Amino acid sequence: MSERIAIIDLGSNSARLIIMKISKSGAYHLIYNQKEGVRLSEGLQQTNRLQPEAMQRALDTLYSFAHMCSLHKVTTTIAVATAAIRNAVNGQEFMLSIARKTNLSIRVISGEQEAHLGFVGAINTLNIHNAILFDLGGASTEITLIRNKIAAHRISLPIGAVNLTEKFELQDANADKIKLAKAYFHAELSKLDWLNDIKKDRFPLIGIGGTARNIAKMDQRQKNYPYPKIHNYVLTTTNFESLWKTISSADLSTRAQIPGLSTGRADIIVSGATIMKCLFEKTNAQRLIISACGIREGLFCEYYLSKYEDAPALVAHNITVRCAQNLLKYCGSDEQHATRVSEFALSIFDGLFSLHRLDDGYRRVLKVAAILHDIGISINYHDHPRHGAYLIENATLFGFSHREQLQTAAVVGLHGGYNVKFRRIRVYADFFRGDDCRGIYRLGFFLALAESLDVDQLGDIEKLRIQVFPEYIQITCRTNEPTAHGVREAMRLNYWCKREFGRSLLIVQEQIPTEV
Repeated sequence: MSERIAIIDLGSNSARLIIMKISKSGAYHLIYNQKEGVRLSEGLQQTNRLQPEAMQRALDTLYSFAHMCSLHKVTTTIAVATAAIRNAVNGQEFMLSIARKTNLSIRVISGEQEAHLGFVGAINTLNIHNAILFDLGGASTEITLIRNKIAAHRISLPIGAVNLTEKFELQDANADKIKLAKAYFHAELSKLDWLNDIKKDRFPLIGIGGTARNIAKMDQRQKNYPYPKIHNYVLTTTNFESLWKTISSADLSTRAQIPGLSTGRADIIVSGATIMKCLFEKTNAQRLIISACGIREGLFCEYYLSKYEDAPALVAHNITVRCAQNLLKYCGSDEQHATRVSEFALSIFDGLFSLHRLDDGYRRVLKVAAILHDIGISINYHDHPRHGAYLIENATLFGFSHREQLQTAAVVGLHGGYNVKFRRIRVYADFFRGDDCRGIYRLGFFLALAESLDVDQLGDIEKLRIQVFPEYIQITCRTNEPTAHGVREAMRLNYWCKREFGRSLLIVQEQIPTEV
């Protein structure tokens, strides 16, 4: 039986709702997303109390969330509130009011729990081993030191984009105010001994939250970046410094006009960027990786893994393969066929390594492309390689960089044959480096060959042995059938083999002995 899970995150600046559908097969996908600016922490800095106007904005938003949950027939709701409510003296009173007026039961989580959930959401969606993760909200900033994919240290600081703005009046920022704000936040960071010791490691920063996402959008607009994804977008220190100068030197009206910056964040972007500036200086990080996944994804990950996989809350391995398998189930593709094609493709890649010399990154791309090569059939069988490429280009493939995701799309788009009119590769080429296109065409050949060997999807061919000779490439396959259909189909790709490697293709069948 399918179910629909609503995740509500009542933050200090924004409130968010996502609804995930989990099908009978266990495949899950996002079916609804809503974000509203509530500024719940507005005025909290001066009074330590939630203000009536802020509480009403939050209530109005939660009414809307409850209505959407009802429309989507949500079966389970998981709702949490963060820093503004846990720090306010009237926070618990407001929680009771929410429950009474909206029928939503919201759990106030601690700073440590908030840091943990952000870590779970990020580590299961980014292929990262070591980093300094920060989740910058309206009234707090959670910082986690990640070593070997483990949260070695974490802390929640009661300083965020909204309350830092109010404390130093940064909505009308000038150099003196910014200097005072930086000194204040640096003083808090200096208390963290474990953060003082990692400057030499130059671990990257991972940024969660609206400020980090807006910084990424501004950088993308400056570069005219052609791919509309934020998750796993990377900014160098130089990129950030350029944006920092623009943000810190502009008045409020000028900031509101910066391309990529949300107008609802123009008054607090200086404080948010100031916190990020301090983290860059403190850690000596050379790049910032944006995570669009945080608390909400962490909550869903914990729910899904505990119920559907009986796994611990943290499963940070094989991220992209797990996403590919989820997409495969969602599109209704043949999982056994996909597994065989993937095994054949990797055998061919390994067996021909002396000819192509492509690194492990290309091998990972080939594996995911092989798993997903038939998902385009869910749109239309005819020209399904091209349809599959489009789906992969726009799909959620956590763990892959933007370049790797587009490489995967290109390989799937090409596997229908070398002469296929796959024009999207010209668009993807903006992301490719050096000999990427040559490598992608070769991966397309490996995938086409692997699919041909299982064209009847019956598993007649079980194992491949690859041998390279001066004039030809020999693939010996163990098969149950005297004349396997897959062998005849594979030989049709002889022209592509000659084009890529200057050698003919020879397929030899090796009959599996019949047991008496």
